[in-house]
Amino acid sequence: MKIPAQRGAEVGSITVDALNPVFQNVSPTDKGQTFRDLQGIASGVASINSQIAQKRDRVALRQAEAEWNTFEQQIADPQNGLYTAQGLDANGLTDRYSEMAAAKREEILANFSTVTGSGRNAMEQLMEGRTQAGWNRAAGHENAQLDAAEQGQIAASIERATDRASTFWNDDGEFNSAILTAETAARDLAEGQTPEAVTEAVQAETS
Repeated sequence: MKIPAQRGAEVGSITVDALNPVFQNVSPTDKGQTFRDLQGIASGVASINSQIAQKRDRVALRQAEAEWNTFEQQIADPQNGLYTAQGLDANGLTDRYSEMAAAKREEILANFSTVTGSGRNAMEQLMEGRTQAGWNRAAGHENAQLDAAEQGQIAASIERATDRASTFWNDDGEFNSAILTAETAARDLAEGQTPEAVTEAVQAETS
């Protein structure tokens, strides 16, 4: 079969075997180049995946920190927070904080369970540090409140002892016992003062 020559070719015709058509502008396959291209694509995909994973971790860490900030605000709420406990009501406050912080930590870790590796380590370190700081605040509040309650108890004990001494002023045994009780309580109340100063204060109170 004869077909016209291509434009720009020499005038005439060429003979083509119908079973073997002519393919022009086709070069042999470069398998090495194809492999390098695939490697480049795989490397690009891996790089993008790494960037996405890092961004996910950063977003999750910031969200976890925001949730912990909300938790701390609830703890410190001046109306209903943990530190509204006064006096003996603050007894055990540090333990209550530890329980609440542990529960919040587990909740956050469950919410961001897809975060692994360095991202999860950073999240755990963040909450560990914030928990320790919160525990210190809770311990300070409980200690101050229990100290105030103890001071009140000791002051009440001194008052009862001085009333008793006044009642039994003519009974040497009862009077001396009451004075000794008052002195002991006053010594506890006035830590750091000399025994003489405490005794003088009690005697002045009961004279």
